[in-house]
Amino acid sequence: MNILQRTAITALLTSASFSVSAVPVFYNDLTNFLDSAGGAGALGFESYETVPDTFAPVYTFDGFSVQEIQGINALTNTNINPFFDAVITDGNTAIFYDDNDQSLGRFFQFSADVNAFGLFVTTELDSTVAISGDGFSTSIDLLANTPTFFGVIDTAVASFAPITFDASGGPFLFVGFDQTYFGTAAVPEPAILSLLGFGLLLMGFRRHRA
Repeated sequence: MNILQRTAITALLTSASFSVSAVPVFYNDLTNFLDSAGGAGALGFESYETVPDTFAPVYTFDGFSVQEIQGINALTNTNINPFFDAVITDGNTAIFYDDNDQSLGRFFQFSADVNAFGLFVTTELDSTVAISGDGFSTSIDLLANTPTFFGVIDTAVASFAPITFDASGGPFLFVGFDQTYFGTAAVPEPAILSLLGFGLLLMGFRRHRA
C-alpha cells in the first residue's frame, strides 16, 4: 500500500470519528449552512410573512414559537410597525422586539427536536449578541442595521431548544429576525466512511501481493 492510499484511509477514518465529535459547528453563510444541513428542503422555514397584526409577548408559527421573556415583553413586526425595516431580508415582513434597557431574553421554542438552526439577526445599534441553546453558547458582533446570518448544527444533541438571544446595548435596542431555518440535520454515517477506508486498504493489500 502506497503513501497516498494510507493517507486516504487515515483521512476517511478521521472523518468518521469527527462526524460524531466535532460539534457544534457555527456558520455565517446561509449557503454553507443549508448544504451542511442536507439542503433547504430538509429544514423547516419561516419568513414571517403571516405574523399576527398585533403586539404580543409570544408569536406562534408552524413548528416553533418566539417569545420575549424580559424587557417590555412584547414582540412586533414590520407589518404593524415599519420602524425597523432594516431587519427584512426577504419578503415584506420580519419580527423584532425592544430590549427596553433590560437583560434580554428572547427565545425560540420548537415543537419537535431541532439540531440545525439558522436565521438572519439584526440590531438597531452596533451590538454583541450572545446566543445559546442546549449544547452550545457563542456570540456574534453586529453592525447597526446590518442583517447577519447565524447558523449552528450539532448532531450530537437531541435538540437545542430553547435558543436564547441576549444583545448588548440600549436602552431601547431593537433586535430583529428574518429567514429562520430549523430542523434535524442528518447524522453522517461513520460506518460508511469506515467501509470505504477498508475497501481502499483491501485494494492496496491485493496490489502489494501481486
